[in-house]
Amino acid sequence: MSVLGLVDSDDAERAHLARELEGALGRRGVADIGHPAAVAPAGSKGAAVEWTQLVLGFTGSLPGLLAFIQAWRQDHGEPSITVAIDGDQITLERPSTDERAALVDAWLARHGRS
Repeated sequence: MSVLGLVDSDDAERAHLARELEGALGRRGVADIGHPAAVAPAGSKGAAVEWTQLVLGFTGSLPGLLAFIQAWRQDHGEPSITVAIDGDQITLERPSTDERAALVDAWLARHGRS
């Protein structure tokens, strides 16, 4: 999962949003939350991309997880978030409610709605 942020978000704001989402997921019971390993450029303090990405291991329903993320987005100014399974990704952003529902349903259908 990648937190892309709002249209005008900088790296610090994207990292802040990712930390908030990580905390909210932890409070929801997602126990296995981490950050992907990334190679930092020589001389830097870290790879900025790892601060905005979360790797989740969870049991439960994928539709329920996406619904939770959608609700969290609404409470946080609707930042864009990309969710990927085995390279197939969906970016949750600002389409209409009907368009968003159709996109999520099609993506979930490809992953067995589990």
